[in-house]
Amino acid sequence: LLKKYAGLNIEDLAPVALFYDYSKILGKIKKYINTPNYVVTYSRAEDNEAEALEALSLGANVSAVFSDQLPTHYKGFKVVDGDASDLVMLNNSGVILGLKAKGKAARLDASGFVINSNKLNTKQNEQIKTQWN
Repeated sequence: LLKKYAGLNIEDLAPVALFYDYSKILGKIKKYINTPNYVVTYSRAEDNEAEALEALSLGANVSAVFSDQLPTHYKGFKVVDGDASDLVMLNNSGVILGLKAKGKAARLDASGFVINSNKLNTKQNEQIKTQWN
């Protein structure tokens, strides 16, 4: 939008300005993965787990919603508390920004958007990453 409406290029604004964004478009992650002042976090949903894992393997962060307690790992990737601050994504790369489901309806989600923390096998989640490297 900066380029479209203000004629500004994100890359030209480094190191003066730092931007962050969320996207479900893997191509956007790939395009900006090496842009130091534009951090794009991939948004995991019920229908894009494979793309989320690919984004992680590229070194991008992925946001994911969990039903209860945040696991330490998910599919072999480290989970950090994404609710702690919007700036967590700037201090990490290649991690899952774990968000806790808010409200009863979200915690009871059956679509797959919310990952059921209670059904995760911790040892298995720490080891799965090897298939994506």
